[in-house]
Amino acid sequence: MYYQLLGPPMTSSPSSYRGVYRSGPAYQEALPETAPVNLVWQQYVSKHGEKVAEEETALELARRFAEAGQSLDLVRIEQVSDSAPVSGEEGQLGFDVASHGWYSLLSWGLTWANSPQVAPHAKPLLALVEAYFRPRLNAHGLFSRWEDARFFLDVAKALAALAPGFWEAPGQEQFEVVRLTLVPSPQEMRPSGSAAALAR
Repeated sequence: MYYQLLGPPMTSSPSSYRGVYRSGPAYQEALPETAPVNLVWQQYVSKHGEKVAEEETALELARRFAEAGQSLDLVRIEQVSDSAPVSGEEGQLGFDVASHGWYSLLSWGLTWANSPQVAPHAKPLLALVEAYFRPRLNAHGLFSRWEDARFFLDVAKALAALAPGFWEAPGQEQFEVVRLTLVPSPQEMRPSGSAAALAR
């Protein structure tokens, strides 16, 4: 389990998508390297590798980015590929299916209509995948039910086995189910009380 600061979806994604494949905090080129927002960006990227282990530290980072005008979702991310978690947790955005915790198979909305990159022999299979799974996506472009995400992962793996490189370069198709839960912003919670969390 870890925490990430996530912004808008990528340009290729629907605007409603709130999974892992989103932009994060931005380095401000117009400001000096020593500007507070660039220092906190360096800490988030270099020290934490964009995956923060402690919630308190993540909240403090989110607060400092918000002070600099970067409004980001603070999201708890958990890998849940092996067993169904307890459902209905407050703030749950849904379940994504992603490679290395970043590139998501759900990020384009599970639609391949008029895609020139799809080989003709794959179109019937993808039409079947789209017809079955797309209606199961929630308002955030994610699966609400772990069982749907797990079944989609099994189908994605089967397609990769039948046609290596179908999703990613062979050897890179390491997908997993992750649950995303929105953590209330620092303004909605009690004051974090210290910047000491950042020293961890």
